[in-house]
Amino acid sequence: MTAALQWHDEPEEAFREWALSALCGPGVSSTNRADVIADIVEAFVLPSSYQWAAFHEGWTMCDAVTPQQVERIFACFTFDTLGTAHLAREEQAFFDNLPEVVEVFRGAPPDRKRGYAWTTDEAVAERFARGHRGIPVRGGTIYRATIEKPRIWTVFTERGEAEIFSAPTSKESARIVSLQRGDMEERDGCRH
Repeated sequence: MTAALQWHDEPEEAFREWALSALCGPGVSSTNRADVIADIVEAFVLPSSYQWAAFHEGWTMCDAVTPQQVERIFACFTFDTLGTAHLAREEQAFFDNLPEVVEVFRGAPPDRKRGYAWTTDEAVAERFARGHRGIPVRGGTIYRATIEKPRIWTVFTERGEAEIFSAPTSKESARIVSLQRGDMEERDGCRH
């Protein structure tokens, strides 16, 4: 990835195109794409807007991301700005319309209760608690918490997930909304 060494003199749009090609390159899949984001932000000294560009380009294409992968990504971030300062039009409108205190939900197993990715849509959290895109979840639970708008790092509206992304420590008071048990109704050979 030595090509990124020159990005400090190049326009951000050119960097975005390069980052997207790296994030979708040979051997990159939804389960290792978070590592590629981390590779990009670790390997080069980048302005905050370029760091967020790499994250915004790749995050919604990631699956089964571990807390360690997220921590690796953000270990090199300067946080001169938050991602909310670099949103596309649709995401900016979504962010602008959020209240000052946002109710968020997370569908996850109990050991991943305090993750970075939450949603404003309880139905989305339920999908994640049950498992989505073929990723099984053991003990899937829906959690509810609140977050103050200034503590939101960034948002995503892609895939209709109404995603709120922030540090997990800001949601320590997450409460269980419901548990997704193994007694779900079975239809057409699938558990619903």
